[in-house]
Amino acid sequence: MSRGCVIALVVFGVSVLLLVVLLLVVPLYVFDIIDSAPRVPVASFVTNDTVAAIALDPNHEQFIAMMDQRGSPMSYFLPHEAGVVVDLDPMRKKRTVTIAGSPKHLGPAFMMMFNEVSKAAIEVSEKEGDTPGIDTWLTKSLTREKGAIILRGEGAVDAESEALAGKHWPEVAPRTGVKLEGGHAIEIVMQNHSGEAILALEPFYRIERQSAEPLEHRGEPSTETAAPLAEAQVAEASVTASGAEAMAEAQLPLDTEVAKTEQSTEGGEATEEQSAGPLLELASELSVIGDFTETGDFKILVTARAKDAASAEKSKKILDDIREASVRDVEDDEISVTGDTKIAGEVVTGEFIFSGFKERMGKWLDDMERSQKF
Repeated sequence: MSRGCVIALVVFGVSVLLLVVLLLVVPLYVFDIIDSAPRVPVASFVTNDTVAAIALDPNHEQFIAMMDQRGSPMSYFLPHEAGVVVDLDPMRKKRTVTIAGSPKHLGPAFMMMFNEVSKAAIEVSEKEGDTPGIDTWLTKSLTREKGAIILRGEGAVDAESEALAGKHWPEVAPRTGVKLEGGHAIEIVMQNHSGEAILALEPFYRIERQSAEPLEHRGEPSTETAAPLAEAQVAEASVTASGAEAMAEAQLPLDTEVAKTEQSTEGGEATEEQSAGPLLELASELSVIGDFTETGDFKILVTARAKDAASAEKSKKILDDIREASVRDVEDDEISVTGDTKIAGEVVTGEFIFSGFKERMGKWLDDMERSQKF
């Protein structure tokens, strides 16, 4: 064989090898299949204007064990973190909402699959104006920022939010920065020293607040009616979106007073006791921390710094009502809820301990496996 033929064969072999590498090996790294993408904390999106932040971190040993208990590596698809950051501009006239996710694996594939879907959904949202609290989407589809996948929108603070904040927080106080500790399965932090959290978040829980009004008053603006914890609504939605249904079903319920109000106010007006105001009308600071215990339970600790002693008592009642409603909501799933609420000065601490997650998750995985066979 001539020297030229040998060189040609070597070049051909090298070319085939490179082609195999490009077609098989490179995509495994490009799409973060073999290794993990860098972690982008939700905290990196917090700014000086942030008044509320939510971070979900499913990468905890107990939760991963529950996800993988039937032998399938379900936890492979969990993100590093996901969350929401809500800013309010210094003039208190505009909110900015950033939804961020830090995929551990398959982030680029996720964007390729859902980019057009998200673009279409945003176009419909802007055209119909059906996204409460967001008037304009600054990102027109899924977007990469700081290595995370984000969506960002903004909306003007309307008169109803201003009226509600002004009623309960008439004096404007200096802002305190929002800080996320990190390392928790669920972490929610809000600063509300002069009603800024109400201005930023009120449209997102307005529907639940209005549902607690007397039937003949529904749809009318009101600053007297009740709402659930705004952070519980966002946390439940984010966890459900990540596929962790068991955790989502045991989050703080979205509404604690609506049922009682509707049953007792047919043809009459709701009383303050029947439709207690949301914690944001009572607390200058609010945090929710959720973590797994060593025994596999999930413990949520809600801490509210009330503006006075009377507000502390009302806050305690709200948390107690939420716990009672939680017991009823998860009873059919054989999940139990325990805990208590304490007041120390103007600080109210509510403890919620959810037990029975592993068994509930196991049943969910079995149901999902059976559905895939048909």
